Amino acid sequence: MEILKILRKYFPEQPLSALKNRVQSGDYIYLNDNEKYLIDGERLLLQLLREFQHAHIQTVLFEEFKRADGWEARPMPKQILYNSIRSSRIIAQQVEEDIENEADE
Repeated sequence: MEILKILRKYFPEQPLSALKNRVQSGDYIYLNDNEKYLIDGERLLLQLLREFQHAHIQTVLFEEFKRADGWEARPMPKQILYNSIRSSRIIAQQVEEDIENEADE
């Protein structure tokens, strides 16, 4: 029930029955594949993971990759997500600094 409360908070447009079916079937809950801005999707995923962790709900991240015969998914360590978000923040700060430096010149 706690899982559904959290999911309802983040995905209010999805029917509760659809969310429940995904959880019960072990299907993916959130796919960050087609986000307009990848960092926004990563942040949402990070928020979800934190709420699940706070509620003592175990989660597994998966990474999909293409093979010659189709798509395959494998578990992905959460540290990869954390490192990606940290790198994105560093890059965003550097871009902002570069823009400010160019404006000062």
